[in-house]
Amino acid sequence: MEPLSFIEVKPSIIRKKFEADGNKAFFINNEMAKSGGIFAIVVDWCHYCRELKKNIYEAQMTISPFPFFYINATKAKNDIELNEKMKDMDVEYFPKVYTIEFGGKLNEYDGDRTPMALSHMARPSH
Repeated sequence: MEPLSFIEVKPSIIRKKFEADGNKAFFINNEMAKSGGIFAIVVDWCHYCRELKKNIYEAQMTISPFPFFYINATKAKNDIELNEKMKDMDVEYFPKVYTIEFGGKLNEYDGDRTPMALSHMARPSH
């Protein structure tokens, strides 16, 4: 059983908007995400996805609680909406990890995935 701060979401909760410079940006449409957290697209069979979840759990329990939102893409081949969302978000590997800014904007994160680093990244600056 996952902790309450592990929140599985549907692809429809991720919204695409275009910024003033014409680049696309993605936002998570959830009130709990408006003040930060981490979002990831994961699959059940991926060792790195399981490691990410373990480190997030450890960070939440020992350092600081924060919301972790995720989409489980294990059954992507049977889900047209999920496939379209992953293509639009350029998902080419798992886990695809994002930090969540204030307001829900997603920023791709390729940094350290230790519990301490994840806890720090889950707290956006103003």
